[in-house]
Amino acid sequence: MGDERDWLFDENDVMEVIRRYEDMMKKRTQSFFDVHEFEEIINFYIDTNNFHKAVSAADYANRIYPASISIQMKVAHLLIDRGKAFESISILNKIEKIEESNYEVFLLKGLAFNMLGKISDAQKQFNKALSLSDENRHEALYNIGVSYEQQFRYETAIAYFQAAYELDKDNITLLYDLGFCYDHAHKYDLSIKYYEQFLDEDPFSDNAWFNIGTVYDKSNQTEKAIQAYDFAIAINEYYGSAYFNKGNLLSNLERYDEALQEYLEFLKLEEDHVMAHCYIGECYEKMQRFDESLYYFQKAVTYDPNCADAWFGKGIVKMHLEMYSESEMYIQNALKLSLNNVEYLYALGLVYMRTNDTKSGLYTFKQLIDIDPSDYEAWLNYSELLLTIDRLTEALSNLNDAYEYHFDNAYINIRLASYLFLQGNMPQGYEYLEKALTIDIECAEELYDFYPEAILDNTIKEIIAKYLIL
Repeated sequence: MGDERDWLFDENDVMEVIRRYEDMMKKRTQSFFDVHEFEEIINFYIDTNNFHKAVSAADYANRIYPASISIQMKVAHLLIDRGKAFESISILNKIEKIEESNYEVFLLKGLAFNMLGKISDAQKQFNKALSLSDENRHEALYNIGVSYEQQFRYETAIAYFQAAYELDKDNITLLYDLGFCYDHAHKYDLSIKYYEQFLDEDPFSDNAWFNIGTVYDKSNQTEKAIQAYDFAIAINEYYGSAYFNKGNLLSNLERYDEALQEYLEFLKLEEDHVMAHCYIGECYEKMQRFDESLYYFQKAVTYDPNCADAWFGKGIVKMHLEMYSESEMYIQNALKLSLNNVEYLYALGLVYMRTNDTKSGLYTFKQLIDIDPSDYEAWLNYSELLLTIDRLTEALSNLNDAYEYHFDNAYINIRLASYLFLQGNMPQGYEYLEKALTIDIECAEELYDFYPEAILDNTIKEIIAKYLIL
């Protein structure tokens, strides 16, 4: 909330007052400061984000000038900033009896009521403040918008910011706030519009470039997001979050070499960041550079022994290396830290499949299916394990259950066709084969893995040929 500075004070005067005040505090002596000087002291600490000193100065000034309305207003405002809304309202109610036409009194009361979740009371106070604000209306609108933004009521905040901007087109801070609120209201096109307008006026704002990068990412404009993070980094080479987010985007694009460079730059700024070590380990794993991968997953575990992703990453690398006993141990460690994690369970099931531990594999995939029936691969692996122990009827029953969730999945259909052929139910098998090929012709290869005799079946060959021609 802006305050009119006394015109008698210039910058040198203010700094001299600050010097005298801090000298008094340091030496624990007594010096005289009038009300205006205390206002400047408090304003200085607020403007320089030294909240603790602002509160201390306000408390001291209030003891010296308990009848000063301006000091009382400062105290009330700082109480709101400290989350002490009830105390602030108590002071403001007393001031209101004296300053009944001062819009800031009602504005501050509105802020306090909003903080308490008393939306209706807050709105009444805001309306009164606006009715009294006159030439300060744009400032009142802005502060009301900030209050609603802080309460996560972004649509309401937007309305006030828009109204303030109509009255104060030169205030580019409003463009930034509009970009921020539209982002959190999930209106990404409008968020980008206002951030772009802000950047036209202030192209060297690293925060704005970072924010618009996140919005580009949310709206699936990945290359623009990467470019925005690049601008943020060019302006501020210590902007860790920009390196981190850019690394995530590049990793998602499977550009692992580039992602690694961003993560490693990030680690120069935050060397003990556990998830950065995990993501580096994952990049190396995807590149099949397993020694480096294990090194970074181990570093993550060293920083945080309870990091489930790090233990899981070690388990995946050991699976690649066919060191299955260690793989199982690490994945089990991850599951202890993240119970029923479907990704971890699936990997554990694969370990059991590769070590021919059918009993454990069946148990694990059944557990996974119960937790997440949308995982079609878990159904397929469960049915495959049943088939390996000659339980074809149960495997078919399992796939019929899967079909209820995945009737339009080519691989569920082709597996049903394969098992029906194995059972000798050719007509129904042909139906599922047709449906599978209609969905995805690429699934045809899997038929021969489970029913090699398909190569001798003329009807099967005709069906597949028909879809190959299409």
